[in-house]
Amino acid sequence: MSIHFGVAYYPEHWPRERWETDAKLMQEMGVQVVRMAEFSWFKMEPQEGLFQFEWLEEAVALSMVSKQFWEHRPRRRQPG
Repeated sequence: MSIHFGVAYYPEHWPRERWETDAKLMQEMGVQVVRMAEFSWFKMEPQEGLFQFEWLEEAVALSMVSKQFWEHRPRRRQPG
């Protein structure tokens, strides 16, 4: 059994211009697992029946460089 070093990353809360910098920093730090999309349903379906996944596909592609990717089932809002 091995231990993985990972982060939770919420690209929907950062400007697109920042994503590459964050991906590079994660790679430099040795991050192996990235968790995303936990609370991002508001961005995936901004209005009922209108789905927008392009931003997430792009964020995942940046994060996939030598990492595992864990995507959580998105929720409409944060719990609590």
